[in-house]
Amino acid sequence: MTGDQLKEIQNRLAGSSAAMRRKDTAHGDMLDAADGYVTAWLLWQLQGNGEVQALFEGPDADVLSNPAYQEQDIRLD
Repeated sequence: MTGDQLKEIQNRLAGSSAAMRRKDTAHGDMLDAADGYVTAWLLWQLQGNGEVQALFEGPDADVLSNPAYQEQDIRLD
């Protein structure tokens, strides 16, 4: 999946969203390369878990500076 394809999908979503591409990892290999961001996002968005909120929110959000990822785009409503 290209960065443009990822942005196109994200632009169709309503509400808050997080998009990022893991470097050097094919789409089909993501299940084996998972590092907890998906679980953290769901804990925050669905259960209101404030402990993981800082991973995604603010200029120092962990996900924005993680060198394993590229083209990170966090949109919060």
